[in-house]
Amino acid sequence: MILGRGWLQKKSGRDPAASLIRSWIAISLILGLLIFCAAALLGDNNSLQSTLFGGLIASTGAAVAFYFSSKGADQARADILNAATTIGQGLAKPTKFLHVSPPDGKVGDGSYSYQFAAAGGSPAPTYGVSSGELPAGLTLQADGTLAGSPTTAKSYTFTVSASNSAGSSSSPEITITITS
Repeated sequence: MILGRGWLQKKSGRDPAASLIRSWIAISLILGLLIFCAAALLGDNNSLQSTLFGGLIASTGAAVAFYFSSKGADQARADILNAATTIGQGLAKPTKFLHVSPPDGKVGDGSYSYQFAAAGGSPAPTYGVSSGELPAGLTLQADGTLAGSPTTAKSYTFTVSASNSAGSSSSPEITITITS
C-alpha cells in the first residue's frame, strides 16, 4: 500500500481493508444521523422533524451511492492495471490458424507429419486438441507438430487450439481420413 494524495491506496488488485473501511464509514454516517434524528424527533418542532427526516433519507442514499461507486472504481482500476500490464509485457493471443489442412494418411505410414501454425501469439503458443479425436497412432506435440504412424483406418474429426498466457484461438473443424 502507498500513501498518495492523502488517501491510502493499494498498488494493485483489490484491498479488503479498504472495502471494510468504506463499509464502516457508510454505517457510521447512517447511525450518527439516526441518533441525531431520534433526539430531534422527540421534540415538538414539526418543521425541524420534517427537515431531519428528509436529510436522513438523502444521507442514506448518498452513503449507499458512495459505497457502491467506490467498489466500481476499484474494479475499473484493477481492469485498467491488468490491461496495461498485458500491453506492457508485449503479450498477444494467437489470432487465427494459418495452416489447417493436414493430408490424409495411410495405416502403417511411419513418416506422417504435419505442422499446425497460428498467426500472432507472443509468447509462442502451445498447441493441443480442443475437441474430437486424433487419428490412432498420431500425436500432437506442443509445438503444433502432428506426427506418428496411423494404426486404424477411419475418418477422424477434431479441432486444435493454440494457447499462450494472453489467450487462445481454436482452429476450424479438421477431418483426416486414414486408409488401409
